[in-house]
This record gives sequence, C-alpha cells and structure tokens, in this order.
Amino acid sequence: MTDIATTPDGKNSKAFYCRNCGSRFLSEEQAELVEHEQSRIHLQIAINKSRDDSIVESTDATEVSSHFWKVNDVFDFDNIGQTRAIGAEETAVYVVCADCEKEPVGIRWSPTEPYYVSNSLVLDERPEGAPKDGALPPGMSIDYLRGLIEEQKKQQAQE
Repeated sequence: MTDIATTPDGKNSKAFYCRNCGSRFLSEEQAELVEHEQSRIHLQIAINKSRDDSIVESTDATEVSSHFWKVNDVFDFDNIGQTRAIGAEETAVYVVCADCEKEPVGIRWSPTEPYYVSNSLVLDERPEGAPKDGALPPGMSIDYLRGLIEEQKKQQAQE
C-alpha cells in the first residue's frame, strides 16, 4: 500500500503522538492500516474549516492522505478525546487529542463502526521536548502546580 511502517500483519509498528502537543494516544500494534477515502475527504474539510476559524494564522497546509489506522475499540487508545456527534444523523464523532483538542485526527462514523485515525495527522515519534507519558513539561515542578491550584481556589472563593 505504502512505505508506512507496519508489522507483518499490517498493524502499526510505532506508537502515535499528537503533532500539536506531543501526547501519546495510541501504542504499537493497536491499529490496522487501511485506505478510507470517505474519511479523508471529510477530515480535509474539517481541518481546513478549523484553520479558517482560528485566530492564529497557520501556514501549515496539511493534505490529509487516504491512509488511515483502523482502531476497533475506544479502549485500544492510550489517551483520546472525541467531539459531540456531528453530521445530519448525528452519529459521527471526530477523534481528537485528549490533552490539547487542537484539531481532529480521525473520525468514527457511528457507534457500531471502528475509529479511523489519519496517518497524515499524527506523528510516529515523540516530538522533541514533549512530556514523556504524563511527565511534567521541562522546568515545571509539582510544587509549582500545587501553587497554581491553590491560587485558583483562592480566586474562586473570592468570587
């Protein structure tokens, strides 16, 4: 089909990471490589629309390929989010990174169908500087986070 890294039985040989925040959301050998033109067309429109509506200008003109990773069960993901139902019949949902929710990376057409994650919208290597599986970003300590939480509680109590 292509030179995308797969196992001999067509599964993903590498984990997948969000290209925006670096969060890992799918481990190795959890998805099967397939072509899915309907999903490609729909996601290309969604990606273009999300960039048109964005306050931040993006020079990244991503072309969504027809190569998708078919994931049969939501529990096969390490970390994933999904949108409210979309479409005329309101059965489809977009798959997004649960940590940043920046843009759709896939789609599920109905509750009885598998998830389709676009190969062109994910990374198969952890980006430089990305947190490692729940670790805090460089320069941020647990004490700093606790301080932020306390500050937020104080502000809420004053309101």
